[in-house]
Amino acid sequence: MQHFPDLDLDSNVESPVEVSLAILYPENIELNSETPLFLMQLRDDIPSILYPGHWGLFGGHLDPGETAEVCVHRELKEEIGRDIPNLKSFKTVQKKSDDVDPRKNVIVHLFCGVLDVPISDLVLGEGMDLKLVSPEELKQGKAWSETIHETRPMGDFHCRTLLNFWDALTSEVIAS
Repeated sequence: MQHFPDLDLDSNVESPVEVSLAILYPENIELNSETPLFLMQLRDDIPSILYPGHWGLFGGHLDPGETAEVCVHRELKEEIGRDIPNLKSFKTVQKKSDDVDPRKNVIVHLFCGVLDVPISDLVLGEGMDLKLVSPEELKQGKAWSETIHETRPMGDFHCRTLLNFWDALTSEVIAS
C-alpha cells in the first residue's frame, strides 16, 4: 500500500479503497464554457454500483497488486475499447463521502490525457452512454443522454473534479 502524507485518512475507518479515473479531452480543445470537452460515461442503472444512472469519469478499482497507472489503462480498454497512450498523472486525492457514496476512505488517482480518436471510434463496454460534456453542463450538474433520451445527474465528485481541472486549464492559458 502506498502512503500519501498529504491525505487526511481517518485511522478509525477501514483500509482505503483505491481507484484510478481518467480525465479525457479532445486534442486542440477550444477553451470556452460552451464547447463539449470532457469524456464522461453514463453509468448503468444498477442499484448495487456506485453512482447508478449518473454521469462519471471512466476508470475503476485497482486490482490486488495493481498500480494506479496499470489500472487506468486496463479500465479504459474495458470501458471504451481503447487504451489512451501518454496519460499523465494529474493528482491523487482522498474522496470524501457524498449522498451517493458514503465511503470516507477512498483514494482516487486521477490521470489526464488527450482522446486521440473521434468519440464515434470508441466502443462502450460498460455503462449506458458516453459523451463529451461542456463546462456549462458541469456547472449545471446534469447532462442529456442521446441514447436513453433523458437528462441524468453527474456524480458530485466527478463533476467537481472536472470543474477543478477546467479551472486549472483556463488559469494555465491566462498565465501564459
